[in-house]
Order: sequence, then C-alpha cells, then structure tokens
Amino acid sequence: MLLHISTKRWHDVARVRKLMRQEDLGILSDHSWITTKDNDNNLYQLLETLLEKAKTIDYEPYQNAELYDSEDDEKPAAGSLKYHSERLAVALGLLQTPPGATIRATENITMRSDCHSSIKLFSLLANREIVVPDSKRLHKFKDGHCSCGDFGAL
Repeated sequence: MLLHISTKRWHDVARVRKLMRQEDLGILSDHSWITTKDNDNNLYQLLETLLEKAKTIDYEPYQNAELYDSEDDEKPAAGSLKYHSERLAVALGLLQTPPGATIRATENITMRSDCHSSIKLFSLLANREIVVPDSKRLHKFKDGHCSCGDFGAL
C-alpha cells in the first residue's frame, strides 16, 4: 500500500484498504510519543493556533486518501485530520519545554506529507529545532526546513 501512496494512486490505496478490511487484517495505527513531566490542557489550543498561523504563511492542509480510511471511499471533511499524533507530540513538546529547547518526538511509521509540511512551519513559527525520527529517516526541522530535503514524507 505504501507504494500506491507514494505514487499518489489513491484509487488503489482505497482498494487495498477495502481488501484489508474484508480480510480483517486491520491497519497499522500510527503513534508518536514524547516524554514530559506533566500534561497541559492547552495542547489542542496551541495546535489550533500553530495551524492557523501556518496558514498565513502559505500552509494548505493536505486532504487525500493517504490519510483516510472509510467504507465509502469519500474524502474526509476539512479539518478532520489536524490532530495527528506527530502534531500533538510537537505541540506538547512546545508547551512542556523551555523556549529555545529542541523538541524531540518519535514517530513509529513514516511521517505523512501534511504533518511534515506543518511541522516544518511550526519550527519556523516557534523558532525551535524539532527532531522527529520516523520508521525511515531522521527529520530535523529548523527555520521552516527539514534535513530530509522534503524527500522523506508520504
């Protein structure tokens, strides 16, 4: 399925997912994690603020089948994908670490394009280095750029 996603063959992605459901194979769920001392109720508010600020500097949310899993092959409503674990982990890191500290989060599968694009801008907006290794490579985001040269996200 990753081959279909990487070549933007969304119809084939939907077909494979449907077959996986029929065979009751399930889908690998993604998880990101970050280690902190405490949780903060402002997590979602910060993420919303970062996404809104990112839109002012040309970020457009990426809505495609790679992020969608449904019985009816329809695309999701706008905004339904904004709370991916990578973004939440980065937002929590921003809340729980002192200004200027590097944020280090971990992603267990390949980072998706939309999260990659938004985290690049978060590094610029927050003036922080954000390090996110995923299942394929290490992403070091700084000043709105990534060390992978934008090669590494699906």
